[in-house]
Amino acid sequence: MRTLTLASAAALALATAPTALQAQEHHAPRTDAARSEMPTTAEANREAMPGPPTTEIIPARGPGQPETVVTTYPGNLTPPPLSALDKDYPLCSRTRHDNCRNRGEGSHEVGKGG
Repeated sequence: MRTLTLASAAALALATAPTALQAQEHHAPRTDAARSEMPTTAEANREAMPGPPTTEIIPARGPGQPETVVTTYPGNLTPPPLSALDKDYPLCSRTRHDNCRNRGEGSHEVGKGG
């Protein structure tokens, strides 16, 4: 059994070696010109940062009501489209595991059991 295991490991190593060597042949080394075009880490981080948050104050609608403060953070995800919220997912089963709902989770329709 030990000999079979060692022979299998050797065969696997020999089978994957040409693929690894071929991948190394096609890799082009990076030149100094290509390195100078790449931004530094600090520059890349600065470009990736979104702008500062904006705050909007909506005046009160009447006396005794508070003002509404709305803060917007740029770079946040936008809400999903309404068509994405109107999907009807089938029940999960032994063969269906993705894009389905569990039996105990209920239904998307009000008053309809799961």
